[in-house]
Amino acid sequence: MQGGGVTAAVWLENPDSEKIPALFHVNAEDIGQSMSTCQAFYTEGLSVLAVEYPGYGLSEGSPSEKAVYTAADAAFTFLTKDKNVAQSNIVIMGKSVGGGPACYLAEKQPAVGGLILQSGFTSAFRTVTRVRILPTDPFPNISCIGNIKCKKLFLHGTKDTVVPYSHAIKLHENAGEPKVLVPVTGAGHNDLPQRMGFEQYVETISSFVLDK
Repeated sequence: MQGGGVTAAVWLENPDSEKIPALFHVNAEDIGQSMSTCQAFYTEGLSVLAVEYPGYGLSEGSPSEKAVYTAADAAFTFLTKDKNVAQSNIVIMGKSVGGGPACYLAEKQPAVGGLILQSGFTSAFRTVTRVRILPTDPFPNISCIGNIKCKKLFLHGTKDTVVPYSHAIKLHENAGEPKVLVPVTGAGHNDLPQRMGFEQYVETISSFVLDK
């Protein structure tokens, strides 16, 4: 995909799929490390798009908030223009820092079918300061969550020490309906699928995507 340089992505196309999750990964991994999750969703009958951030893996450019948003726009164009996917069939999923581009895209494209935030933060600075202290606040999810019209699913570990569970509570409180918050008891920032049980994790997300 193009958008200020080449944006790398993994596209698993399932001919029986209409609903498609578009995945934005966490800061400490690339899409190669997300393949087991992508394959699991594919096995559930979904097509899957996983997007690489600029400066990560095979993507060109340097990582920045603006560049990540450009990559998100490129992903949306790929699905809607190149693959002719209806916007209502796209469910955007952001894990941790991936919640930034996910919220950006869900607010900009109100016709999308859903938003999933896993271990999402209210904003990048608030993960360490709890309040905004600088003029710019990267990925201000708390500022746009109330404007997002689609259904929303929040998954968060109750023992997350990187992005405390309080962020999920705040995002959920500020989000409009329809919305659901799923606390994963005892899960930290990086072990949520394992603590939840990987099969249950995949089933929860797939059911949300498929409107089951």
